[in-house]
Amino acid sequence: MGMLAPRKFLQKRKKQEVFRDAADEAEQKNWRRLMNEIEETGSAVAVLRSERMKNREIPKDLVLGTLVRFKQLKKWKLVSEILEWLRNQTWWNFGEMDYLMLITAYGKQGDFNRAEKVLSLINKKGYAPSVVSHTALMEAYGRGGRYNNAEAIFRRMKSSGPEPSAVTYQIILKTFVEVLF
Repeated sequence: MGMLAPRKFLQKRKKQEVFRDAADEAEQKNWRRLMNEIEETGSAVAVLRSERMKNREIPKDLVLGTLVRFKQLKKWKLVSEILEWLRNQTWWNFGEMDYLMLITAYGKQGDFNRAEKVLSLINKKGYAPSVVSHTALMEAYGRGGRYNNAEAIFRRMKSSGPEPSAVTYQIILKTFVEVLF
């Protein structure tokens, strides 16, 4: 064989999964099953509802892990779908971070109408305006083609706060570049 033999470093190795214990293994496999079902059906809420109807407990860690993973994969439609469902669940304490993630998801989708509604909900709940919420709304306007609205939010942030972040500047620059091209 000699030179024609495949080299060890070129061979793909199967990843070894390491679990802390049997409970951790069961939890990981359950999460993976849930993620696969969501991917196959294309609807997170349908899968989560069926889990609840089967009287299976949906641990908060599992929901958070699912949200984080879909956020990493930039599957914003699924993120917003899950968060909207959670907003109406009595067992979930929907807080400021959830609202911010929801407005961010709508911003990434360019859905400025829903982003505006969530921002007004945030204000009604008494949460202080944040750079995250304003930046997400600005991005929603930019992606939705409402460049003047995006610029107006940016100018308002500059004049009366909250202070724009580096991400805010990146998004407004990207918005202006899209206008030019």
